[in-house]
Amino acid sequence: ADGLTAYMAVRFDIPFSDTLKGFQTYFLPQAVDVSKQKIMLTVWSSINPAIVLYEREASARPTYSEINGLITFNLDTPLVVGKTFYIGFKTIGLNSVNVGYDLNTNHKDKMFYSQNGSAWSVPSSGIKDGSLMLRPIFRNRVFDVGMAEKSPEKNDLKVYPCLLYTSDAADDLLC
Repeated sequence: ADGLTAYMAVRFDIPFSDTLKGFQTYFLPQAVDVSKQKIMLTVWSSINPAIVLYEREASARPTYSEINGLITFNLDTPLVVGKTFYIGFKTIGLNSVNVGYDLNTNHKDKMFYSQNGSAWSVPSSGIKDGSLMLRPIFRNRVFDVGMAEKSPEKNDLKVYPCLLYTSDAADDLLC
């Protein structure tokens, strides 16, 4: 067996639908090496009921970066998310995976955890106010739909028959 399964999710509320291309997190170093632990990147449109929009095994494992350094996980395909969505992990292993906790910003009301992916809980009142260090990454370029604007090309339009007008000054071609 691979060990225990655990889920963590953070709710995000944005003003309009957007395209998610990945997310960043900070893994907090711990005494036990969890670098071989399996992590599934997961995006939900809802956790109650659980509606998974995206899930795949992360290409990177929980590794510890430099102090306060973030690790980026890119989705293999951009994903359109609605005004409310959840990002997080499904972890499978013998040990918990510790994600950094920001005590400067309180979003404890947007954090959720589960052991089965369907019954979700919120942090207990004994947990200090703060936020999981889990950030969405949205597309950074607008992809317009439609045709590219083209400037008109010069047309070499010729009309026949042409008349040759001759004067004392010059010969002119009138077409």
